[in-house]
Amino acid sequence: MEAVPDASPAAAPGGRAAEHPRIDHRADAVGTVHSSRSLPRPVSRGREFSIRAFDIVTSMAMLLATWPIVMMAALLIKLTSRGPAIYRQPRMGRHHKVFTLYKLRTMTDGAERDTGPVWASAQDSRITPVGRILRSTRIDELPQLFNVLRGDMSLVGPRPERPCFVARFEVLQGTRLAVKPGITGLAQICGPYDLRPDRKVRYDILYIQNRSLRLNLYVLFQTIPVVFLRKGW
Repeated sequence: MEAVPDASPAAAPGGRAAEHPRIDHRADAVGTVHSSRSLPRPVSRGREFSIRAFDIVTSMAMLLATWPIVMMAALLIKLTSRGPAIYRQPRMGRHHKVFTLYKLRTMTDGAERDTGPVWASAQDSRITPVGRILRSTRIDELPQLFNVLRGDMSLVGPRPERPCFVARFEVLQGTRLAVKPGITGLAQICGPYDLRPDRKVRYDILYIQNRSLRLNLYVLFQTIPVVFLRKGW
């Protein structure tokens, strides 16, 4: 993985920019996205409260609306492959706090037994047939709504990485851990599944420097077409 270069994340691959009225994508001109250790803009207690309140209300509503889908998906996982339906994995959260992330299992049980920790790829052979559907529709991410309710995560933010990868790559440290990780984020709506990690980090930092409830709403609404068109993440 490369360190974050100084080039601007003005547009995603294919020329599609993440448009938002409060974000200046000319990062080099304003000097906001140069390092994974640049300091984020302080967010007032009022804004933090509004973001957290929105997270709680929305995640509860989404859990109530999607629990039949999660239960059906869990049943299909159990019927088609060995292992638990819910996958638990340690992830690095805000201020280096490690928490347990919940997902519907999409890979074969013990997928890293021989390889050790490795990032998944779009065509990963370890992904089960059911898991491939769950990943492409993002249904596997729904159990993370419990992480949002618990306060481990936010609906919007940088995707949480595993502690081993954070320790290994400096680009995943610093500013990226100044906020709660999210189920979706600016990087997830601006690029393909295999968007280079250094580019994902630049979008993460751009989000952190402009973080607000308004931006979170924008990202959530833009996530809807990404999910239905099976892009990003």
